[in-house]
Amino acid sequence: MANDSFCLEFGDAYARVADSSLSNQTIEIDSLAMETKPLTFFTNANETSINEVVKVVDSLINSQKITKKNVNIVIPDTYTYSQILTMPFLKEKELLSAIKYQADQFIPLPLDQAAIDLDILFEDKKNNNLLVLIVATTQNLIDNVARIIEKVGLIPLSIENELSAVGRLINLINQNHSLTQSSLLLNLGSFSTSIYFYNRQKNLISYIHNFKIGFDLFSREVQVNFNLNKQKADEALKSIGFGKNGSLDLGQILKPAFSEFIGEVEKFSISVKEKENITNALPILSFNLSDEIYLFNQSLKTQLGMEAGLLDISTLIRKNNNSEIFKQHQSSYISVVAGNIK
Repeated sequence: MANDSFCLEFGDAYARVADSSLSNQTIEIDSLAMETKPLTFFTNANETSINEVVKVVDSLINSQKITKKNVNIVIPDTYTYSQILTMPFLKEKELLSAIKYQADQFIPLPLDQAAIDLDILFEDKKNNNLLVLIVATTQNLIDNVARIIEKVGLIPLSIENELSAVGRLINLINQNHSLTQSSLLLNLGSFSTSIYFYNRQKNLISYIHNFKIGFDLFSREVQVNFNLNKQKADEALKSIGFGKNGSLDLGQILKPAFSEFIGEVEKFSISVKEKENITNALPILSFNLSDEIYLFNQSLKTQLGMEAGLLDISTLIRKNNNSEIFKQHQSSYISVVAGNIK
């Protein structure tokens, strides 16, 4: 069943658009596009940076001939603070009050400057508690996103981070058991990386970890060591990456940053396995910018001794012209497709 909305995803170096819907466990994509361009409004919001985003959004919408006015927005995990907490059974208003009371433990913002949202992931009636996802960001960021959307002449229905969108998608699509075991979902962003533990038994994400190593750090290492501009460095990561036969030996240059990256993944994996009494290795399924570094997943597998590959939902996409685009670049489009699946 088609939605009366579409989704926009804003990143630090891109904007993406998707008109997607879910029917009988199958995702239909009516529009899909991306524009690669630095978007600086996250860290430097002013009239110029906001108008730049407006131009990008206008271009994407016009290219896809989208006439819908309702839009859902996805923003990077980098600019949000997320926590999954076990809470007692409470009404939503009481739950929000209880969360705000202890918010200073995980939200490094004054409460009067924060926008806080919560989502009940799981009701454990046996133990009389709730598993709750709390996401917070600055009210300024929410206001700036809303301002961009309104300048384009659209109506914002929701603003959520990548974790919220992808978590909901995984929960919805996995009712047909497309993910057969508990896994680590790895979201390589521009300036940070998020890892989500997908609990197969509960069919939800139950642990999360974000750390400040992202694609941009690997790009800067290549820029500095080989005296390349960002575009050339990004192209080298895409074509050579961790390969051994390239014209540049990027592996040695990337080794210190990648070792730190591996350490964060390993630490999170050990912690989750201890909490969940898991003895086998957890496979890694990556998305977002992980496909922009050649042999990234193979290098994860080699360093960690864990299976690693792309998060693949292509078998759930109904075939049409956009499904082929999605299949070729699905790592990039997971979050924006997820953002319109409710």
